[in-house]
Amino acid sequence: MIARFFFLALVLVLPARLGFAAGPLPPPMPPDVQAVQACLASRTADLAATCVGVMSASCLKTADSQQRMTQCMIRERAVWDLFLNNDYQAVMAGLRPAAREELRAIERQFVSGTERRCTFIRTAMGFSSYIQVVEIERCMMHATAVQWLWLRDFQMKPEKQL
Repeated sequence: MIARFFFLALVLVLPARLGFAAGPLPPPMPPDVQAVQACLASRTADLAATCVGVMSASCLKTADSQQRMTQCMIRERAVWDLFLNNDYQAVMAGLRPAAREELRAIERQFVSGTERRCTFIRTAMGFSSYIQVVEIERCMMHATAVQWLWLRDFQMKPEKQL
């Protein structure tokens, strides 16, 4: 019974303490947004994906713990999440009703699929560790950026109502 209690406490508390599944992302910091925007402005649309990780890479240079490494990933994910949320609304406004419903379904699947894909490392390894949290957050940051890049393509075609 006591072992079961500690197992449940570990499963319910450890993820929040390690940095994921702990609620909403913090708002992105203006210098982080500016770093990603500067990278995007310096690239053509087909090379925008090379900006994924630009802010966190800079942050990781001074991260002296796994917790700070995780924070670097969370900070950059917050930037991509801001872009995604802003552009999602803009894209939705230009869609026909059937397409809006489909995009909502795609976004729901993106959220659940990303969580499942990015936390798979714990299942594969059979345990949870702090370094896995860094990798989980890196995966979530990358997935959020890629989702925004995909959605952004719809905004780049304003002449069509999809």
